[in-house]
Amino acid sequence: MKQHYILFVLMSVLLFACGKKQEEKLCKKWIVYKVDFENIDKDTVGQDPLQTGMEDVFKELMSNMLSNTEYTFNEDGSYDVLYGTNKNKGTWKLEDSGNTLIMTKPDKDKKQQPKPAIIERLDDTSMVLMMKADQSSYNVRLLMKEVKGETAH
Repeated sequence: MKQHYILFVLMSVLLFACGKKQEEKLCKKWIVYKVDFENIDKDTVGQDPLQTGMEDVFKELMSNMLSNTEYTFNEDGSYDVLYGTNKNKGTWKLEDSGNTLIMTKPDKDKKQQPKPAIIERLDDTSMVLMMKADQSSYNVRLLMKEVKGETAH
């Protein structure tokens, strides 16, 4: 019984330590250097306007809009996103053992709008996030790199 308790405590400490490392890796300034797209609804081919001739235009516009977007994740659970001259603020948290990033920002009515992103990769200098593109049948994969010399608060 004592061995089970010690094993439980040890595994709990290791699990907590792994989650903390993920947060430490995340808390910095990132810049999007590449955008990929993945069609998630194969059944809409021919129905979705993006599938009927506008797909390449959509991808190019989204890629241009999202490239060079800066994400700053702060230790206090807040984030800032800067794309062009637009800036968004909100809060973030990790779920699913640090594999899902939930970014929440208030909308015009001050309601919280959570947006989940799957963390496909996160190391000390690079991150890959996969999230649903608004109003389309695509997921957007953001490939990011750390902005050197910039640290989050």
